[in-house]
Amino acid sequence: MNISAEVENSTGEGNSRMAQQKISGHRKKIRKKKKIVFLPYKASMWDSMESIWQAAKADKENCRTYVMPLPYREASTGKWYCELELFPDYVPVIDCRKTNLAALQADIIYIHNPYDGENTLTSVAAEYYSGELRKYTKQLIYVPYFVAGNYLEPGFASVPGVLNAHHVVVESDQVKGWYEQHYRKYCQQHQIAPDENKFLALGSPKFDKVRSSNPEDFSIPKEWQQTLRGRKAVLFNTTLAATKLHRNVFLAQLRYVFQVFQCQEEFVLWWRPHPFLMTMLRIEQPETFKMYQDLVGQYRQAGWGIYDDSAELNRAISCTAAYYGDYSSVVYLYQETGKPVVIQSFSSAAKNCMYMTIDRFLLGFSMLRHQRSQAELPAAWHFVQGKQIIFY
Repeated sequence: MNISAEVENSTGEGNSRMAQQKISGHRKKIRKKKKIVFLPYKASMWDSMESIWQAAKADKENCRTYVMPLPYREASTGKWYCELELFPDYVPVIDCRKTNLAALQADIIYIHNPYDGENTLTSVAAEYYSGELRKYTKQLIYVPYFVAGNYLEPGFASVPGVLNAHHVVVESDQVKGWYEQHYRKYCQQHQIAPDENKFLALGSPKFDKVRSSNPEDFSIPKEWQQTLRGRKAVLFNTTLAATKLHRNVFLAQLRYVFQVFQCQEEFVLWWRPHPFLMTMLRIEQPETFKMYQDLVGQYRQAGWGIYDDSAELNRAISCTAAYYGDYSSVVYLYQETGKPVVIQSFSSAAKNCMYMTIDRFLLGFSMLRHQRSQAELPAAWHFVQGKQIIFY
């Protein structure tokens, strides 16, 4: 039936209205929903996609969404993993072993792993490298699994996922400028024509997740509740970069932090090491790996602190009272909460008035919590108000 012709031939207002309703109904029937596929590989990095997925899922009239966790191989053991069961219950996931991605004919594919085979610690299966995924979609979009904050390593702008993506979503205009600068330099060096409008400053879903999260949104394991006993927790974040940089002293630093917190009555240490820290040590520092493994075992067995190796980064951010640890993208996420952020130093020598030891930090934090006079606070705590970062 030619509905357009029917509209032209109709003579009355009622007939015209009826024809318009038919047109509208017909268009709804033939409108093709966009197939949008999300391909995370680490459940702990799902927050880098979640708000995009939520928006697409809510637009049921125009979008059909799929979340398919990718299998990845851990280089140190050669074992393969797929974290299907680790995603939130409200996120329906499909099994990659039962899904033909090429046959799905996705309009848009989102990824957060840009490394393909260039990551020395882990790798997704080769059939899911960005160069392959680009063949299966009209739009391959990379959303970084991290936030850059105040600095972007030049290499992040030339990893395979960036080069192969049609678009890269970044957190701000400033970060977009850094990506474009490093990307153009790489293209010039390799005599590649740069893609215009590759980088889009649309914000980071990671910030969306932090802003929308509340402690009540998360469940706390019973053993952690017993450890907390109503006390305030301090998030202790240890990273790959700092561990590599301070490889000769980082174990001593861990022992020192543990010693201070073990005696605390007011605060509990909530330790969340980088998910690939153990893997990195096994590969790059085998002489240290066993000592670190033993230290982790002793910490967990003692039970006076929390050891968090779960996929729930935002639970740790939301349910702790302050941040202490290495400088990383988690710092910028934690700043969004307005709670204190303190960066640990591996040096015992004070470089400026903002230097504090961990015990002085806890003393100052305790005084701040109990609303003591500002004049009584350690000098560095005058810099902690708002979203300032303290290095010590």
